[in-house]
Amino acid sequence: MFELSVTNSVGDTATLPVQVEMYEDTYEEQMFNPDIFLTDYIVYIDKDSEFNAEDYVDYIIDEGRCVIERGDADSAAQDKGEADDEQEGSDGEVKKLKRINIEDIKIDSGVNTKKEGVYNVGYSYTSDNGYTGKTRMVVVVE
Repeated sequence: MFELSVTNSVGDTATLPVQVEMYEDTYEEQMFNPDIFLTDYIVYIDKDSEFNAEDYVDYIIDEGRCVIERGDADSAAQDKGEADDEQEGSDGEVKKLKRINIEDIKIDSGVNTKKEGVYNVGYSYTSDNGYTGKTRMVVVVE
């Protein structure tokens, strides 16, 4: 655990505890582990407000960009529109985007919006070939 702190010109100091994890990935893990991308990696929310960790998942890279489905497949496809259904590869070939249901992403969140503090939210996704990608978000409840 590390603490980041900043002091303003009148001497007020704000401190943010952060969790840092270091891994020594193998070449195989670097090449095949999926990458999870969030819309935000540090989120500030008011005490007693609503927080849904699923809302911050943007997309996953797993053998190409993958669309996140929220709810049933038909409504997700209509919500995303035709533009998100296909992607042009580096070779110029147009491919259908893979869809991943939000339920297939494991989210470990202990965020308590009733209590001020700093919380970590962990996200992980295991691809069809057995490789797992992970990322974290820091949530500050004020």
